[in-house]
Amino acid sequence: MIVSGHKVLVTGGSMGIGFALAEALSQRQNRILIAARRSEHLAEAARRLPGVLTAQCDIAEQADLRRLVETVMEKLGGLSLLVNNAGVHCNHDFAATPPETILRHVDREIGTNLTGLVRLTALCVPLLLREATSAVVNISSLLAIAPKRAPPSTAPPRRRCAHSRRHFAIRSRIRGPRFASSTSCRQWWTLR
Repeated sequence: MIVSGHKVLVTGGSMGIGFALAEALSQRQNRILIAARRSEHLAEAARRLPGVLTAQCDIAEQADLRRLVETVMEKLGGLSLLVNNAGVHCNHDFAATPPETILRHVDREIGTNLTGLVRLTALCVPLLLREATSAVVNISSLLAIAPKRAPPSTAPPRRRCAHSRRHFAIRSRIRGPRFASSTSCRQWWTLR
């Protein structure tokens, strides 16, 4: 896939790997919109990456996802590359943390790392299918295959996410020949 001339959405794009990807893609004549939860991080990213557009969005919130897709259409006029990079990881001391706090953190992790990714991808597929060339890239974590000692809530959503990507790719391939699964990279890409 040629990595220039695309309309790109990068979730978790205000810092870390997402920021680095947005920066690299912006240097290749792509139109970039980065999404993140924290407005102060988005403002700093916008300052450092002139021309890159921003949108505040919590991937775990369905209403935010719908607004994000509307923003993509308004600001980019479509979508040809979705980079699912947003992710959270909570550390707990299970012996010292109240159960309500642990459960709230688990809900946040699953909502961001798994459910939000699947929901956003599902909302974006119709936009991606309109483009001559399009792709979805899912950034995961080594925690999917080599989890830390704590918390046990992190690895299962990341493993499930890897499985969901392959499953979603296969189902999309049945509906049309535009998606293929790459098990070696744990990502799925288009064939056209």
